[in-house]
Amino acid sequence: LLLAGWRWLAIGLTSAATFGYLYLILNHSSNRGSGVLSNLALQFGLIMENGGKPVYLSSTFYAFSALALLLLLYYPKPAIGGILTLTVSDTVAAVVGLHGKVKIPRLGKTVEGSAAMFVSSALILMAIGVPFYIAGIVALCATIIEMLPLPVDDNFLIPLIVGILLEALII
Repeated sequence: LLLAGWRWLAIGLTSAATFGYLYLILNHSSNRGSGVLSNLALQFGLIMENGGKPVYLSSTFYAFSALALLLLLYYPKPAIGGILTLTVSDTVAAVVGLHGKVKIPRLGKTVEGSAAMFVSSALILMAIGVPFYIAGIVALCATIIEMLPLPVDDNFLIPLIVGILLEALII
């Protein structure tokens, strides 16, 4: 949608997904976890449970929230870069990291997963026209955020930091 120039439709759909998710949370808590919507939300991982107790704010919520905010603040390249870095690079890092052998001490991540995050982020950013050196800086920052055990979910931070850095560095 962004590449086609339909920014406001993208904002509307992302905002609708965010508010839809909030509705699922409220519906789940008011029905005490029973009902069709609650069961679907649990099956698709939109609402997580930990020992039978619901944990509402899954990575899905953080991602929807960050993407809606990113679309409102930065357009087009910073928004597209942030979205693609989260959706592609974070996924590539997770898949490669599952098979990685070399663990990074105290972080619980693998060198292979982090390298995959960095390389895929840099390649994606260069593919959308970000200069090589800026793509490297932004990819490194995204990789560091993905690696560190921060108190805020990385699915919220990665797209926003990528968008902020691209906006700041590409003037």
